[in-house]
Amino acid sequence: MTDDDLSIEEKRVFSSKAGKTEVFVAAGVGCVVVDVSGDRVGGFRVDHHCTARDVAGRGGRIVVATDEDVLLAPGYEALGFGPAMAVGLTEDEVVAVGEDGSIGRLAFDAGNGWRTVGGVDGPRAVDGRLVAAEEGVFRVTDRDLRHAGLDDVRDVAAAGPFAATGSGLFYLGNGWMEIEDGEWDVVDAAPDGRAHAVGAAGIRRRTETDGGTWRAVDRADDLADDEAFVEFAYGEDVVCAVTDEGTFLVDAGDGLRTQTLGLRDVGGVAIP
Repeated sequence: MTDDDLSIEEKRVFSSKAGKTEVFVAAGVGCVVVDVSGDRVGGFRVDHHCTARDVAGRGGRIVVATDEDVLLAPGYEALGFGPAMAVGLTEDEVVAVGEDGSIGRLAFDAGNGWRTVGGVDGPRAVDGRLVAAEEGVFRVTDRDLRHAGLDDVRDVAAAGPFAATGSGLFYLGNGWMEIEDGEWDVVDAAPDGRAHAVGAAGIRRRTETDGGTWRAVDRADDLADDEAFVEFAYGEDVVCAVTDEGTFLVDAGDGLRTQTLGLRDVGGVAIP
């Protein structure tokens, strides 16, 4: 989208930081920043050229997993982990998964460098201190890595916690409790209770105002049938998502609006 595509009112909104959310997308071309205000998608730009495989945001920070290292935005400082497949953030540390399945954690304020806590076969995703892998959910502790149940786990959401697996969508209560059976590929959640999941049965959305009930959501009309959701990200008043074909989606309460970014090898989306 260029400036010519924006109305005069929209140009005023996107010319100021006020009311604007910067959303980070990991893609083959690099880390791309998309400007969002409400449900309006403004301009987007490559903020840092690299091969970005995943991105995570929390507490005002953004970290990016690349084929060379884990980077900390906005300066894209290399953190010294090496090539990474996935990254997660807590309030005070970053968790990274290497190409060989090794998992490390770096406490921002400790000054002790990376600590390797273990490794997994077939890593698929990481969120906070939870790792999704072929063999199940794994929890990163201060010193080691512990299996936390399930198998064939495609995605995890630390807020919840939730897990998307090949046999069902689960939440962690008194053990892992099934929300809905079937194949599920994506699950994301925010600390305020908002959550989304995508699987063979379609899209599900959860909010605290619905009493925690997961409800079906219609796909955007202009998404191709084979276009797959990669990840959701949550801002204060907005939910964003991205697909494997580079379609960016935003919902500020009035339904999904889409914008084609024209990106390939999309790995994730995050809001700091």
